[in-house]
Amino acid sequence: MLEKETRPRAFAAIELFLDLNHVARSMIAGDLETVLIWFSITEATLRPLMLGSEVPAVRKHVKKPPSADLGTISRILIADRTGLPRETVRRKINALLEAGLVAEEQHGHVRAVLDITAPDVMEAIQESYKAVRRYQQRLHDLGGE
Repeated sequence: MLEKETRPRAFAAIELFLDLNHVARSMIAGDLETVLIWFSITEATLRPLMLGSEVPAVRKHVKKPPSADLGTISRILIADRTGLPRETVRRKINALLEAGLVAEEQHGHVRAVLDITAPDVMEAIQESYKAVRRYQQRLHDLGGE
């Protein structure tokens, strides 16, 4: 017997994934694999800034945080995290580099380079936030909380 929250949680999570994929694809030309790679790069870029205990809280809110506060990720780790073949990751990252959405750092690691204050980026962030709020509401409505 399923717990009563299982199916509502699964449904809401699927909706959230699809909404976030739609938002990301509005910013990034490419397929689902490209979006997944870009999400992996962006998460790795922001992780030290947002979760690092050594980063002062005030620097989390500046327009352009110092490079030292940002992370990078290797192509191999992206392949491992996403389950995509290394050659696919290499090709998709090359396209993201050419589009100016990521930058290559030392040792071949990559980092996201979005201007968080650009109107299209701010709109995508707002749409992502709305998707998360819809996810929370859907869980509440379906009894999945």
